[in-house]
Amino acid sequence: MADGDTNWLFLGLAGVILVSTATSLTNFVRRREYAGEEIRPGASAKQPRRPPGLLPTLVWAVQRVASFLVHYPSWIVYIAAVDFLPGVEGGHVFLACYLSVFLLYTAKTSLAVLIRLGHPGYYR
Repeated sequence: MADGDTNWLFLGLAGVILVSTATSLTNFVRRREYAGEEIRPGASAKQPRRPPGLLPTLVWAVQRVASFLVHYPSWIVYIAAVDFLPGVEGGHVFLACYLSVFLLYTAKTSLAVLIRLGHPGYYR
């Protein structure tokens, strides 16, 4: 993976910034001042049931897969298996999946915070 190309350095730095931003956003939205209630440790880990409707079900499914990719190390076996395919670098697949999940989470959570705090009624 590391072949002297400086692009890997920039990708690594971008990944660290992305994961740090996502972690900070998670801490922010769990604060009592923002959430309006105390969120106990582990409460957010409970997976919601599948919602009715096609679009909510698709969003729910994507979030479940993303949660699996980030939280459970058992999927690393699948990345190792992909590494055996000709022309496919398992490390690249891992990095793409991992950083994509954090990018989607950061975008979704940032948008939700922006909409909530940007609404005039929030400050009344």
